[in-house]
Parts: sequence; structure tokens; C-alpha cells
Amino acid sequence: MENRTTLRWGAQEVGRLTAAPEGADTCFRAEYRLTEGLWRLYAVGRQNRLLLGCAEGGQGILQRRFSRQLTEGLGALLGGAAEPVSTPEDWRPVWAGEFPGLALPEGALCRRVGRRRYLALPFREDGPFPLTGLFCLASVRTLRGREWAIFALEDRET
Repeated sequence: MENRTTLRWGAQEVGRLTAAPEGADTCFRAEYRLTEGLWRLYAVGRQNRLLLGCAEGGQGILQRRFSRQLTEGLGALLGGAAEPVSTPEDWRPVWAGEFPGLALPEGALCRRVGRRRYLALPFREDGPFPLTGLFCLASVRTLRGREWAIFALEDRET
């Protein structure tokens, strides 16, 4: 039988969580609306909680399938929880020479999340796209009330 409940960040409702049995497995579907940043999504049970995965801020859907062995420790499903991995306040100005070989516009921001660094460059629809050669790797997002082209880079700027 399908179990539908809310997905919350603290007391704030940020979406819906559905859990449904499928054979010996349980399928979870989280529909969310989250602020900018990276988030961990959990299924919260009476006895424990289960990490469903990570999601980027915005509106989206995360679907996961887990075996009975992984879900039996949850107990009865009480709801879903979203927790920020990092917050938009983690963004800081890029230091001179921090991204050698990249011509960055004034006002560029960056932050580190694990082994990945994120680079945010000011974006305007009526202006040139920043780092044109890498445009297919960018996502355009709102941060601090304006539009940015955001690139995810590994430690060696790949």
C-alpha cells in the first residue's frame, strides 16, 4: 500500500514523499521545492531514518528503490526530511589566481562542497555568456537575488 507524507525542512513543508512497495523492495519518490544549494533527503521512520540521496535546490523529483534489508530498520514511515549540505552563504569572492587559465569577470564567486568547487559567474540574458567555451556545463540559477552561471569543477578544474 502506498504511503504519502510531507517532506519538511524543520517545520517548513518543502514537498511530498511517497513510499510504495514493489515486490520485496520499497520505492521512494520525493517531490521537492528547495532553496539554492545542495540538500540531503531522508525518509524518516519511527525507529531510524534512511538517506534517499542528494538534490540540488530548485524544484525537482528524486526517486530511489531500496531492498527490504535497507528499509526494515526504518519502522513505520513518519515523513521525509530535507537538510542543507551547505548554504548559499558559503559563497565567497574568488581570490586572484585561484582559477588559473580562466578569464573570470569581476564579481565571480566560489565555494567548496567536498572535493568539488563551484564557480558562480554573473549572468545576464542580454549579455555575453561567461566562459562561452564551457556553456554546456553551466546551470543558470538565482543566487543572492540575481542570475548566475554556475559551473561545478573537480579539484583539477575539470
